[in-house]
Amino acid sequence: MARVIGLCISSTIDTINSRTSDRCPICKRWIPFCDLVISNYPNFDVEITEPEIRCLEECGIYPKDNIAMGECPNTKYSRKKAHTLSHARHEFTDGLHYHYRCVLENVSSGVKEEIIVAKDTIALKAHYPYYSGLEELTKSKA
Repeated sequence: MARVIGLCISSTIDTINSRTSDRCPICKRWIPFCDLVISNYPNFDVEITEPEIRCLEECGIYPKDNIAMGECPNTKYSRKKAHTLSHARHEFTDGLHYHYRCVLENVSSGVKEEIIVAKDTIALKAHYPYYSGLEELTKSKA
């Protein structure tokens, strides 16, 4: 994944399938990039191989239990309904990206507890920004 920081460009960048911040369907506010993304993205010593961060597996800022409790303000929640998983059978399992905190605040206390205890590594995530076309800027011109 190519990264370019602070570069003046004259070519076109396609934002059609870009990976930028999402707006939470519950509170209608933007979900900001997490501190790990902000730290890693401009650091060329960090190899970014996937556009997604699995918060419970990769975050070194918050402990897993704190992330599961919703203490990170930037954790996204995105999951499809799964009939075999009790923590993935609520109205917010529609594949959209939510603030994880908003999900926890808008489900019943029983469902909230199931979600927290499940520590769902698939649903709790963050994303690196991505714009197609940036990779062309890193190629040397002959």
